[in-house]
Amino acid sequence: MKTNKIYHGECLETLKGFEDNCIDTIITDPPYHLTSIVKRFGKKNSAPAKFGTDGVFQRSSKGFMGKEWDGGDIAFQVELWRECLRVLKPGGTVLVFGGTRTYHRMACAIEDSGFVIKDCIMWLYGSGFPKATDISKQLDKKENKEAKQWNGWKSHGLKPSYEPIIVAMKPNEGSYAQNALKHGVAGLNIDGGRIGHNEPEWHTKRNPRKDDITFSKKTCGFNSEKTTLASANQKGRFPANIILDEEAGKMLDEQSGVSKSGKYKGAGSKSGGIWDKSTGKPAGQEYGDKGGASRFFYCAKASKSERNMGCEELENEKFTAGNYSQSSVCKTCNKTLNGTNDHSKCSGEFYYKETESKKTSNNHPTVKPLALMEYLCTLTKTPTGGVVLDPFLGSGTTAIACVNTGREYIGIEKEAEYIKIAEARIKYAEKHKAKELF
Repeated sequence: MKTNKIYHGECLETLKGFEDNCIDTIITDPPYHLTSIVKRFGKKNSAPAKFGTDGVFQRSSKGFMGKEWDGGDIAFQVELWRECLRVLKPGGTVLVFGGTRTYHRMACAIEDSGFVIKDCIMWLYGSGFPKATDISKQLDKKENKEAKQWNGWKSHGLKPSYEPIIVAMKPNEGSYAQNALKHGVAGLNIDGGRIGHNEPEWHTKRNPRKDDITFSKKTCGFNSEKTTLASANQKGRFPANIILDEEAGKMLDEQSGVSKSGKYKGAGSKSGGIWDKSTGKPAGQEYGDKGGASRFFYCAKASKSERNMGCEELENEKFTAGNYSQSSVCKTCNKTLNGTNDHSKCSGEFYYKETESKKTSNNHPTVKPLALMEYLCTLTKTPTGGVVLDPFLGSGTTAIACVNTGREYIGIEKEAEYIKIAEARIKYAEKHKAKELF
C-alpha cells in the first residue's frame, strides 16, 4: 500500500488489500443513494428488482442525476464500514458526508460496524432551491371546485440548506493518552480548528473561586497579579459542529444583525478587575468584539475557479451541478432564481435547466468546496500529519486538501473519468502548494 496514490477499483474490494491499522483518518463523500428503489423498479412495466451481490437488490438502474455510482447501496453496507474500521488505527476519526434523506441508514451501518458515533457536523450552505411539485396545478380546476384552496401547497420539497457530516471514531485502546502514545492518533486537533476573532485580550486580578475556603475576604477574591484570562482565548473560539459556507454566513448575519459585547461590570472594583494586557491599565472600554452571528462558526470561503484548476488540458464536458451550487430556472419566464430577477408574477415553479449547463473539464456533479475539506483535514490532523483515506475520491478534492494541509492521502475511485480529473487537479496542487492560488 502506497500513500499519495489513487487506487482504481471498487472501494470494498480494494480495501480488502490494505493492511490493518494503517490509516489515521477517513474523510469521504460517498453516494447518497437518493433515487429510491421504488422509483427505480416500482413503475409499470419496469424491470423487476433482482437478488444479487449488491446488498439486498442488484440495483442496476441509474441513480441521482443519472449517475450509476449513486445506484446500489454501498454506503449503507455494514461490510464496507467494517473494512474501514479494520484499516483505521484505534482512536482514528471518520468524517462522512450524507444526504438529508438517507444519512440515517449510513449512520446505522457505520455504528453497526463497530464505530462509535461522536457527533454530527452540519454544513450549512445558502444556495439551492426546493424541487417541489405544485399540487394545485395537478388538479383540473374545471372539474375540481376545490382546486383553488390548494394554491401554495407543494410536494415535500423544502429548500436544501445543509448536509450532515457524521463524526465517528474507532474505539481507543486504553485511554486517549495511552492510545495517542501507542498509535499516534487520538481525538481532534481542537486548537488547529479554532475560529479566529478580533477581540482584544483582557486579564483579571480576580481569583477563580473554587470553594468558600480558598476565597479570601481580605482581598475580595483578587490576586496581586493580572494572570487570569478574562476574554475569549486568543487562539480562537472552539470549533463548533456547525460549518457555514460564505453565502450562508451572510444570510445568518442579515438575520442576526450586528451584535456588540458591552462593558464588563465586575463587583468590588471600578474597573471590574479587568486589565488590558497591552496597556497594563484597568480596562473601561468595550470588549471590542462585534459582528454577525456567523463569527462564532467556521466559514468556508471557496473560490469559484477551484473546480477546474489544473484541468485545462482535459476535454470539456457538459456539467449539471448538485443542489447547493446551481441556480434554478423559472418555468414561466425562463430566468434564473437570483436577486436581480423578479418572479412575483410567475407560477413559482423552478427547475434545473440541464440544456444550459456550462461546459467544464471537471464534470463531477457533487464537488465539495476545497476550503471546507481543508478545514476537516486540519481538524483531524495528527501531530505528525497522518494519512487520510477517501474511499470515494471522486474528482480529488480530499486529496488536494491533504496536499495543502501537509497530510498524506490514499484515494479509491471506481470511475476512470474522475481519476483523470483528480490526477490533474492534484498535480496542480502539488506544483503550487499555496492554497491561495485556488
